[in-house]
Amino acid sequence: MESLQSNLPIEYECHVTVEPVFGVQLAHLVALASAHGFKVANLIMKRGKWSLGRRSRKDAFMSAKKDDIDELNAMGESLVRALERNGYEMIRYKIEAVIVDRRWQGRAS
Repeated sequence: MESLQSNLPIEYECHVTVEPVFGVQLAHLVALASAHGFKVANLIMKRGKWSLGRRSRKDAFMSAKKDDIDELNAMGESLVRALERNGYEMIRYKIEAVIVDRRWQGRAS
C-alpha cells in the first residue's frame, strides 16, 4: 500500500451550519453561500426502504474546500458575517483537515 505521507499537501474543508430553512429562504441561502465560494448540502432524510425522503429539518449546512487554510478561514468568516447580517441562526463553524477523501464513480459528491 502506498504511503499516505506522499499524498500531502493536506486539503482543508470548512463547514458552516445554520438552523434549517426552506423555500425562498433556502434559495437565498444557496445564493449567499455560492457568493462566498460555498455549496449548500442537499440533505434528504429517508425513513424506510420505499421512502421518497424530505429535506432535513434538523439543520442546513454548507461547505467549501481549499489547500490554503488561511484563505478558507477568511472565506468562512466572511460567510458567517453575511449569514448573521441576513438573520440566519448560526449553529456551528469548523475547519477540518482532509487526510483521505476517496470517491467512487456514480456516487454523490
